[in-house]
Amino acid sequence: MKKTIIIFLFILLAVFAVLTFLDKGEYGMEKQLWRAQKQFEQIARDPKAVPDQNYEGLVNQYRKIIQRFPANGLTRKIYIKIGKIYLLKKDYVKARAGFQEALTRYPDDPALCAEALMHIGNSFELEAKYDEAKTAYRQIIGQYAATDIGMSMPMYLITLNSKIGRPADAEKASAEALVFYDAIAKKNPETKYAFASQRMSAAVHFARGDTQKGIHLLGQMLNRYADSEMMTPQQIVLIVKTINTMSVANLKDYDTPIAIYQDFLNQHPRHQYSVYLQKTINGLKELKEKNIGIRFQAVPQSQNAQE
Repeated sequence: MKKTIIIFLFILLAVFAVLTFLDKGEYGMEKQLWRAQKQFEQIARDPKAVPDQNYEGLVNQYRKIIQRFPANGLTRKIYIKIGKIYLLKKDYVKARAGFQEALTRYPDDPALCAEALMHIGNSFELEAKYDEAKTAYRQIIGQYAATDIGMSMPMYLITLNSKIGRPADAEKASAEALVFYDAIAKKNPETKYAFASQRMSAAVHFARGDTQKGIHLLGQMLNRYADSEMMTPQQIVLIVKTINTMSVANLKDYDTPIAIYQDFLNQHPRHQYSVYLQKTINGLKELKEKNIGIRFQAVPQSQNAQE
């Protein structure tokens, strides 16, 4: 009996030691980050009602986590969070300092640097300092092009210039965007960035009013990425809906999308999406005969062309 109690005590001590270790490691950090996130969400609900000391208290809490876990992979994102706290407070200078700290400490993390610069640009936008904002956004394009944020930024500059009433700058930004996306596709062939570049180029052509070029690019995507894992059911539905909307709804042109999908079927007769595209063709022909608007077929998650 005594031996059993001693063994049980050893087990309890071992469990306690493991839990203590976890609390000081990854688990301990995640627990502290969870608590801090809850406070952040409370502040975000009504930033104006929050006393200054609450903002600074949360920043200090994040700083302590950084000091305790300096080498943890999650630490680098805390600097972004600190900047966001000051954005809520509308202290844009301190916000930018937080984002800049992420840039300075982790220059080898392109995604983090792009995110930090995006928030710096946003902070300038909130102050209506649009030229400074655009400088930050252009830095993303120049230095962190092969990131998700970098890929979206040329298109965003078009939108921003249009929003603030600078049509000449929007036109220039759209021309630069086309050059950017073409270069990305050539530099990173057969990657998600090449795939996204072609899609974004089509969007730029639509924004410039060159609808036929945009439709043509999307049609090329169908064939070029027919067997790529990037051509998911969601992507093909998005591409087909965009082609149909821009062709039929905008140009009253049924023949172009029908030709695009028929060309795909001719090149890939047994493709997993062939049934879906054939149904789309049939639907467009029916709508053309009736001269009415468009409707969309749902693509199944998996389909067999032989069915």
